Amino acid sequence: MDIDKYSAVLAVGGDGMIHEVINGIMRRQDKRKIPIGFIPNGTGNDTCAGLLIENVKEGMAYVTKGDTVKIDVTRVLMDFESE
Repeated sequence: MDIDKYSAVLAVGGDGMIHEVINGIMRRQDKRKIPIGFIPNGTGNDTCAGLLIENVKEGMAYVTKGDTVKIDVTRVLMDFESE
């Protein structure tokens, strides 16, 4: 994805969708980042709940206002994986 064409990525779904989107961004060879918005629409939505985004309306309020919250991301490698 050419992220220069976009100002953000919007993930609509649950924790699985958020996981996939974040991992996709983190695996970019060029290491470029882009803001990611979350709209809860899954079964668990624990990530959104932790950010106090309880429903679609609250998620859209963050997106339309352009509010951002920085979140730490950690990469864990298994014994057979390497950088």
